[in-house]
Amino acid sequence: MNRPQIAVAAGGFAAFVNIYALQALLPGLCQVFSAPRHHVSLTVTATTLAVALASPFAGRLAAAWERRTLVAGSLLGLVLTTLLAASAKSLPELIVWRFAEGLFLPALVASLMAFVAENWQGAALSRTMCNYVTWTVIGGFLGRFVAGWAGAHFGWRAALGATALLNAVSGAVLLMNLPRREAAPLLQGGHSLSYFLRQGPFQAAFVSGFNVLFSLVAMFTYITFRLSEPPFALSADTLGCIFCVYLVGIVVTPLAGRLMARWGFRKALLGASSFAILGALLTLSGTLSTVILGLTLSCCAAFVGQAGTSGYVGQRGGPERTTVLGLYLCFYYLGGSAGAALPGLLWPWGGWAACVGLIVLLQMVSLFLVRFRFSD
Repeated sequence: MNRPQIAVAAGGFAAFVNIYALQALLPGLCQVFSAPRHHVSLTVTATTLAVALASPFAGRLAAAWERRTLVAGSLLGLVLTTLLAASAKSLPELIVWRFAEGLFLPALVASLMAFVAENWQGAALSRTMCNYVTWTVIGGFLGRFVAGWAGAHFGWRAALGATALLNAVSGAVLLMNLPRREAAPLLQGGHSLSYFLRQGPFQAAFVSGFNVLFSLVAMFTYITFRLSEPPFALSADTLGCIFCVYLVGIVVTPLAGRLMARWGFRKALLGASSFAILGALLTLSGTLSTVILGLTLSCCAAFVGQAGTSGYVGQRGGPERTTVLGLYLCFYYLGGSAGAALPGLLWPWGGWAACVGLIVLLQMVSLFLVRFRFSD
């Protein structure tokens, strides 16, 4: 890998290493704070909601500021707020600091996506986006795995401290390899955000991005509750091992990049939604091996969906790609927030089956939109 590709990889790792790290610890946090599931799940929802709210502004910042300066500030904010979250004395305080974490993330992600879209085109763009997603997979896995292991042996505070360290190291690698890019001149006559919201292909990409992260977060936030109860009754460190299914994405995502370059974004996204539906249905099984197979398919579908939607938006956005990517990230992380919160409201009535039904419904919406509103 050359230095720009190393920067993309380190950035993908840094962006996802701590945002969902608490998923493996949610059952334990319920006991620590004597709080119900839907309250504790706000430690995940708060972060993704903050990312969604800040993303439209981050797109503008990524265009207007010098890139390395913006990325360095974002990384510093992520590390500090993670350490402050580890010092929280109550659940509301933990949620506040987790929200603060999310405010710093969009500038990092928007800068990286703009960097990719500016420096690679066509098939090379598809491959580079898949490199980025592969390292988000690795970061997401290690964050959850390390947090699960550290939480089981040393407590949840140590788990957050460990993810802050991973964030700092990956951030240093990113900054050492990311080339400077001076602030771009302000684009005259640019379109408003409402213009992009009215475009059919962008509508399909935004909603599909929402559904991608909704499905992934809902799946891996609430499966921990199901697997921690009979008949599975898995411990916290074993639940952390469940996230090993993410590692399949290291193989699948680069392969998907080659197929995407050959077949186009549309066919790749249709396939991703189909596998997401199949994977969700398999998790209804009472057999652990079948559940893990379903989680694996769901992971692969999400990673392909993420690479396809973000690559498409970056390619189609043209000179205003940072603005469009910021809007895309808003929808993407709103999906993550909804995926962490909505199933918790349905859980008392339908449990895991209600969660799966919601995922299947949204993926069917994605199939429809990509089929009829998307164009390569």
